[in-house]
Amino acid sequence: KKGFDYNHFGFDKIDADLSNLEVSGDTFQIDILGLACQEKYTRLPVRYLSTLFRLTPVSMEFRKLDFIVGKSHIRDSISFHFKDIDDMDLFEEKIKIRSRLTNTYLHTDDLSWFAPELKVYNDRWKISGNVTGKISQLEVKDFDVQFGKKNNTLKGNITLTGLPRFDETFINLSLNKSTFFSEDVNHYIKDSDVKNIVNAFKKTTCTGKFIGFPEDFVAHADFYTEIGFLRSDINVKLAYDSLKGSLVTKNFNIGKIVHS
Repeated sequence: KKGFDYNHFGFDKIDADLSNLEVSGDTFQIDILGLACQEKYTRLPVRYLSTLFRLTPVSMEFRKLDFIVGKSHIRDSISFHFKDIDDMDLFEEKIKIRSRLTNTYLHTDDLSWFAPELKVYNDRWKISGNVTGKISQLEVKDFDVQFGKKNNTLKGNITLTGLPRFDETFINLSLNKSTFFSEDVNHYIKDSDVKNIVNAFKKTTCTGKFIGFPEDFVAHADFYTEIGFLRSDINVKLAYDSLKGSLVTKNFNIGKIVHS
């Protein structure tokens, strides 16, 4: 499977219900009451699209968006901003995105067309938040993400620099009071030793900051787990099984980790 090619894409099998076409100077606007089609190269199905579409020389806007594509369902609004429409040829570097997502569901199968590393996870995320920036420098504010089989909820702000190459992406993540369960989080962890530690935590509530790359980061955070309280100020290097820094514990049953 190849990734999505921003420079070569098209649609066929188009079935559309359109209304209220308006052309004013260099601005084009139309009400898409319902549209279904299929992307030619990926065969990704657009099952339903309803939106107020507006195109100007410097922007492409989808207002009142209701969009079902593949296994995902995107709601609210998204717009793309550029100096010239030809900037689309360098989408990741030149196109600025502004989006408000409400009760949106994104499946990792669909996201894997843009970030292939996500294909293995087979998970569906419920997301709300405000997205701004270019793909290569993306910021999500006031996000609320729910995932997994249990009631895992992550809340906060994040900036990602370096997408779509996730393994090389620099991440600045600030978590507000967030709750997750080991069996769902471990789905995303590669290192077996880290998995064993997380397994011992069971249900965890976390507040803090995580700064760095996916396998080399600094964690300043408080963890309230089922085996006690843990405060971290450490540098984690997963590739070298390395932890450097300080840990403060309270009523923490370290034996649960040693024997896990």
